[in-house]
Amino acid sequence: MGCFFCTEALFDDARGNQDFASTALAGSVVAGGFSAYNRFPLETTVRTVKIGLYGGLLYGLVQDMLIYARGGRLRYVDLVLGKFHDPQPPDEPRAGELSTTSKT
Repeated sequence: MGCFFCTEALFDDARGNQDFASTALAGSVVAGGFSAYNRFPLETTVRTVKIGLYGGLLYGLVQDMLIYARGGRLRYVDLVLGKFHDPQPPDEPRAGELSTTSKT
């Protein structure tokens, strides 16, 4: 599990974005590495990588749902919903929030 989380963090940093794609990619890479380490046959390796991809995709989408539910912003959600509403700029506080910038 540690390899998975480190690989996910590596992809998040490399892409500059935290979303489900990094998690799905990390699941595939770790599953492929596991298969190579254990010298699985090609058919088993493909199946293991697919399971890693689907598991990472599911885990990443759950993470994104929790981020969005807490009020976080996701680039792909802003891209899809940006056509239907104008999102507030990130430097302006939302209604009911205090500003963290000082105006001196």
